[in-house]
Amino acid sequence: DELVSKAFSGREGRAFLVNTCINVLPPSKSEERVLMTGRHTVSDVYCRGCGGRIGWKYEKAEEVGQRYKEGKYIIERERVVKENGWELE
Repeated sequence: DELVSKAFSGREGRAFLVNTCINVLPPSKSEERVLMTGRHTVSDVYCRGCGGRIGWKYEKAEEVGQRYKEGKYIIERERVVKENGWELE
């Protein structure tokens, strides 16, 4: 229910857009970035276990058509650990 889309790109390739994210540290300081879909205010998100950066949280989107992303997370597929038998594809 938390998965919004599998068709996103992160810094390291394919990524998931999700509504919420668990086992992460609070988002870092917000900054503006120009991404493939325009200018966004984002905060990097880090794994609570290893401390590695796993993606970012969309805080604000400049374009009206991109505002559905606000409050959602990009989680990079390469950073996801498959456990408990769930499928990535």
